[in-house]
Amino acid sequence: MKVSTLYSCLKSCLVWCFPIKIFLMHVTIYLTRQGAKKLRGQQETIDSFEGYSEQHISRLKGQLQLENDEQLKRISETIASRLREATARLEEQLAEEKAARVELQKYAKQAQKRSNEELSKLRVHLEKAQEELRRKGNCAIL
Repeated sequence: MKVSTLYSCLKSCLVWCFPIKIFLMHVTIYLTRQGAKKLRGQQETIDSFEGYSEQHISRLKGQLQLENDEQLKRISETIASRLREATARLEEQLAEEKAARVELQKYAKQAQKRSNEELSKLRVHLEKAQEELRRKGNCAIL
């Protein structure tokens, strides 16, 4: 499996909010299976060598195992690195969204305060108008 394919799996898992541990477990299982298949194929090839000593075949098997372990380590490091990057981006995005929400709440409170002040002014103005209307005898024209 290509690293880009793993990265796209990671992105889709993050988008759908799958737990990271489950995703990493599935990646590990997949890589283990793929590595085991490749190792079996290579070992079958080595086992089919005729005329080579057991020591030489064992050394080749050891080298293959070491190469597979190194490849798995590189892939795991790449996945972990990209996971850290994605996590950092998500944390940054979350912080930006929180800051924007706080700013909008501040703006909404200010707007509510201005609205309440304007409403109070209008009530006072209405009360004055009603009082003046009563003094003039309930005739709005006079």
